[in-house]
Amino acid sequence: MKILFASQAIDGHFNPMTGVAMRLKDRGHEVAWYTGPVYADRLGGMGIQHFPFRRATEHRADNLNELYPERAKLKGPRAIGFDGEKIFASNVSHFFEDIREVAQQDPFDVLVADSSMFIHRLVSHLMGTTVVNFVAIPNMESDPQVPPLFFGFRPPRNPMEKAIQGLAGLLSDKVILRPASQSYRRQHTAYGQAVPREGRLTDEPYRCSDA
Repeated sequence: MKILFASQAIDGHFNPMTGVAMRLKDRGHEVAWYTGPVYADRLGGMGIQHFPFRRATEHRADNLNELYPERAKLKGPRAIGFDGEKIFASNVSHFFEDIREVAQQDPFDVLVADSSMFIHRLVSHLMGTTVVNFVAIPNMESDPQVPPLFFGFRPPRNPMEKAIQGLAGLLSDKVILRPASQSYRRQHTAYGQAVPREGRLTDEPYRCSDA
């Protein structure tokens, strides 16, 4: 089977996926990887074919403030909102076009996608490709009993804490991550893909994956 891994060019996203890729390779599967140019040597040493970002911006832990000088001045919710839009949502269509081009050059059977790339709906619906969601970072799927992301809440112990966390979740959805959600929706609209209104942006990788 031909398997394409796809990940952000960030160590905390790339590194956890390498063990799975090598295990699949050892089992006889043909493994390739779509990620930033920064990992060309690493993948070469692993004997894995590398497809580098072409249209997509390579966001790395060491270049974010260089790419976006205004980011250094942001803190708290404003920083979260900025990163959500610029670093994650804005690259979705670029990732997709790169991956679609890879498929034309070297077809693959399964895409194993970093959950934070948010390409799952486009690849699954427009390419008809099997998509496996790889969650290298903390679980992003929402649940009424789980606190919203990024606030540092612990599970609520009483109705008051539950209400506060519910309000924080609304703040996150309607204000902090709204620019990211709007960017994500606009890009999907351009491909004729409707994104459900219910749920959160961070639910999308789970909704649109086969496993």
